[in-house]
Amino acid sequence: ASDLKNFFLQSIKRTGKEKLVLNDVTAFDVASAQLTYLWKKSLEQQGRPVSISLPKDESLKDLLEKTGITKFL
Repeated sequence: ASDLKNFFLQSIKRTGKEKLVLNDVTAFDVASAQLTYLWKKSLEQQGRPVSISLPKDESLKDLLEKTGITKFL
């Protein structure tokens, strides 16, 4: 989550479109979900486009979809 937090803090300072690529992620905890949600909302409030790609790992992707996290991301 600390790497994610650093990425988000740098991202918020930039301008333009941002994309979060989670292709190679093998774990995604509650803290990561909260940080991702806050990052996305912050950029949307700035009027900036945001896109997030889900993990390639099918079991993790399935878990994120079943828990409803993807609806917020």
